[in-house]
Amino acid sequence: MNKLLTVLLLTVFPVLLKADVYEFFAGGDFNSRAEYGSGNNAFGYGGGVVFNWDQQGGFMRFALKDGASAGLAFARMQNTAKEFNGLTFTVKVKLRGSGRVGFSFTDKRSEQIVTLTPEWKIHTFTLNSEPNTRMLMYIRYSKGTRFDMDDLSVSVANNGIRIYPPLGALVVKANSTVPEQTFRTMPNDLIGKFTRFDFETGKKVVTPAESSGGKVTFPAFTAGASGCTRIIFSTASEGAVRDVIVASDREADALENAAAGVKLKGKSLRILYLGDSLTDYDRGHNHASITAGMLDKFNPGAISMRNVAVGGDEVRRIDNRLSDNTIYYGCRYHALWEEKYDIIFVACGQNDTVTFKESNFSKPSIPITEVESRMRSIVNKIRKKSNARIVLVSGVSTPVSNNPSYHFGVPSMVEAYNAVIRKIAAELDTEYLDLYTPLKALPEAEKIKLFRNDRVHLSPRGHLFVATEYLKFLARDKDCD
Repeated sequence: MNKLLTVLLLTVFPVLLKADVYEFFAGGDFNSRAEYGSGNNAFGYGGGVVFNWDQQGGFMRFALKDGASAGLAFARMQNTAKEFNGLTFTVKVKLRGSGRVGFSFTDKRSEQIVTLTPEWKIHTFTLNSEPNTRMLMYIRYSKGTRFDMDDLSVSVANNGIRIYPPLGALVVKANSTVPEQTFRTMPNDLIGKFTRFDFETGKKVVTPAESSGGKVTFPAFTAGASGCTRIIFSTASEGAVRDVIVASDREADALENAAAGVKLKGKSLRILYLGDSLTDYDRGHNHASITAGMLDKFNPGAISMRNVAVGGDEVRRIDNRLSDNTIYYGCRYHALWEEKYDIIFVACGQNDTVTFKESNFSKPSIPITEVESRMRSIVNKIRKKSNARIVLVSGVSTPVSNNPSYHFGVPSMVEAYNAVIRKIAAELDTEYLDLYTPLKALPEAEKIKLFRNDRVHLSPRGHLFVATEYLKFLARDKDCD
């Protein structure tokens, strides 16, 4: 592989951590409390469970709620930027108690069962992740089981393997021919497997594959009528994905037209996203991935994209993490400024403006004065590290909320947020991308289709819509024509 190609690959795919072992909460010894990663914050409720942190002993204690016949908890594996698709992990955990506990990722069929003993005992086993694995490890147990947990770690040894997929997501029309997809590998000759996974049906097909000369190719196939297909090339310790999204003719043509209008004239375009769950969730086929894939289609080899968005983020957390990457999901910002960017999008607003029943839905979660001070701080911190153009992205217009406890997207709240960041954009000589207005203009029945049932997060069609707006923004940009 020549030097130029090596540099390009490392620029396009920068999110791999330098360490080749990926750990859950630094070994999960639970000896101290932190915002995330120790005590109760290390786990989430899946139903029926009771757990608490024994501060004096430095371990976690699990039981069942009264009347519950089974429990499901999950461990949040947030201190890695690594994607889990198709990998095999080593789990090491110290347990004591009575009964049996099952550990798994998405697929319960690969669950590992541990029989408990009254004395502390260290258990070591492997778990296979699935094509749609989230960064959660599930813990299941039934009536009569009580146990304590300590020293939990999840790791994978990489051995220097790197796999690089085509950039971003590929958007195709229904029943069209999807061209062959080539993944690059280091080392050049690598034995692994291809997994083709259908998000709608959950069906997966696994076939052995081996790279040659640093390349391995998944053959062309016919797209379905809808949905998303994930193609993974993986070994036990490394994997990479290419998502193929089926869009309507109208949606695909809108993306094509917008992307074709971005004229780079031989220049590179290196993109960084800071944002919340609207940019974090559905990685591989969300709007950031679609935008990158479409840009790469018309400007092959000139595009790179890094997405460090984190679900739940707002201006306060982004501002804090830019100064301290040890906080929640700090790994996403690992070596953030060792790379060079041409344009940085700061896209939040939904968590900043959520309102709660306790205030009669009349107050945003982040006071508007703090939004302003935090966003100014974010811009200033970025400017100290990068000469990239900064684009502040508006909050979005969501469907009317039907949740009785909290409301996202209350128009008055989001519009106040947008007014402030638009003002900051003008005063600090940054740019402003308005997603709110085109979404607000849609009839409610159409807007609902762009969001999931929670009326907060983008649906597949929503990601296509937002990606088109990003591409339109870049197409009318004087620096990209």
